[in-house]
Amino acid sequence: MVPKQNGFGQWPSRLEAAYEINSRLIACFLNEGLLRASPHTCIDYTVLASGVLIHSHFGIEPDYQIWIATRGAVMPNKACWHQSDFALPLILRTTSAGLSDPSNVPVPSEVAAVARRLFTESVDDGAWRDVLVALDNSSENLTAWLQVAATKSRPTLDSRMIDWENAVFRGHHLHPMGRSLVATGGLKQLDPSQVPSLLQPSITFIAVDRGSTRITGPFRTLLKPLLEQFSLPRSLPNEVVLPCLSQQLPAIQRHFPSTRVLLHDAFTAHAQASLRTVNIPSEMRFAYNMKFALSCTISSVLRTITPWTTCLGPEISAVIEDAVTEDTWVCKEVAAITGSQKDFSAAKNLSCILREDLQPRALALGQTLIVVAALAEKPVGSSECLAALTFGLRSSGQKKEWLRDYAAKLVHAVLTPSLESGVSLEAHGQNSLVRIDKKTKAVVGFCFRDFGSVKCHTPTLRNRGHQLLTVLPACWIETDVEEEGWDALQHTMIHNHLQLLIRGLDLPPVEAWPVIRRQLDDFFEQHTESESARRMHAYLTQPIVRYKALLRMRMSADPLDDIFVNAPNMLHVGSDEKNGNCCPPYARDKELPSPHKMALQDRILAAPSVPA
Repeated sequence: MVPKQNGFGQWPSRLEAAYEINSRLIACFLNEGLLRASPHTCIDYTVLASGVLIHSHFGIEPDYQIWIATRGAVMPNKACWHQSDFALPLILRTTSAGLSDPSNVPVPSEVAAVARRLFTESVDDGAWRDVLVALDNSSENLTAWLQVAATKSRPTLDSRMIDWENAVFRGHHLHPMGRSLVATGGLKQLDPSQVPSLLQPSITFIAVDRGSTRITGPFRTLLKPLLEQFSLPRSLPNEVVLPCLSQQLPAIQRHFPSTRVLLHDAFTAHAQASLRTVNIPSEMRFAYNMKFALSCTISSVLRTITPWTTCLGPEISAVIEDAVTEDTWVCKEVAAITGSQKDFSAAKNLSCILREDLQPRALALGQTLIVVAALAEKPVGSSECLAALTFGLRSSGQKKEWLRDYAAKLVHAVLTPSLESGVSLEAHGQNSLVRIDKKTKAVVGFCFRDFGSVKCHTPTLRNRGHQLLTVLPACWIETDVEEEGWDALQHTMIHNHLQLLIRGLDLPPVEAWPVIRRQLDDFFEQHTESESARRMHAYLTQPIVRYKALLRMRMSADPLDDIFVNAPNMLHVGSDEKNGNCCPPYARDKELPSPHKMALQDRILAAPSVPA
């Protein structure tokens, strides 16, 4: 038997989904320092393939083993693993079951169960049970998404923006639970076959006692043109009328007993990639998208919206618009509503944000907006991603040239507001839209959205004349430590956004990352007189960076705790520096200068020494 690459052909989507989740999971085990990998012949002698044996830091355990094929030769102690480094088969060995069938793909919880026996660290039992449930749920849901994807036609530059949003099927490319969806707060748990129905969510109009709400901006005025299109019952003088996801009603009614349903399932909206932000049908001529609270844990986070986010939205949108470059657009949050309870865990279940819909602006200029996460998606049965298919990138040279031009514009758009105004955007693939000229297919700029997790360096922001006045106590957006914002840039723009495209384009990392590094260096060469620029440049290009440990965070007893590990900087991949990708054994539990979120302890963990 020879290894299967990542194109499954006629393989059932269940096996493809299980492989997708397992490969992300194994990459997390290695990148986050939980396990190690060594080049090893297959533990099943009938399989003729090169691969790696996943083992503990204490050595190889003969009774419990994980072996997975790799797409190419692997250097000993390789670092910076990604799911695309792996191939099939994936084989487990346990004392009770022996070797797993190499023609099958184990369910992710089985892989995780073997892995836990190899951990050298203790794991919270309750959190681990949740991890196992979320892993299998992610795999089952991805099966359903892939089945839907197989029925969809490929979007083009003439497609609607929502068609590109709905082309994001595989979810977060780094997160093994990227397609998990676990209902809470009284919501009904969806069967995996029902999950894709969230792309067409039903919207219900409700009335809530005004005293139980907190309104930011002209929410009622802006919503009025939409409400007038429906024959709604008259609201009471002390009530405010608002829309919500029909699925969210049980959670709202639990925390807001005054809720009256005015019109159930009033209309069907079109969900964006996040599933909780929707486009209103074009025939309603409503100028805004709506971001709703959804009491479901997707990936690692409960997708409700806190008052910290709703109350700050309009102000931070204006600040960001002032900070970004002229060719960068901002989907401003113009108004919002949330609960008035002091307990934000209750208040966040009602939230609704009105956000600018910039698609008409793009169309008027002969442009289109594409969510970046979609560009890295590979249509079912295709070996090329949507970026390569859309822009006609047939050779490695064409792909690198396109990536160079793309990265130059992205680096300028994202680093400028951080350097000049202290505003570090969360510029990952789902929050970033690329603006494309429909005739020339050129990248003309970017558009950013979702500002609940931006990081603002307060001293720099004040020097630019801004002081945030609507920040509620304990909000995590402001910081006096500039490195916290730079960590956000490293994680979202470099590790997520740019790596997403590199891997989607199937470019060898040793060839692609030097292209990115050159654009980053070029940006800072234009700011040689700035001491802040020198510090930022040195920080972003240091050999060892803080890597956000997504799996460790999910395994933590408190999943809101930000956990980082020391990891080799991918900007050094392909460089001539000797051991430029080594990760020295730093001390564990090193405390940062300040917390990242509220009073939660932000820890930095060190992976063992893992040179590239």
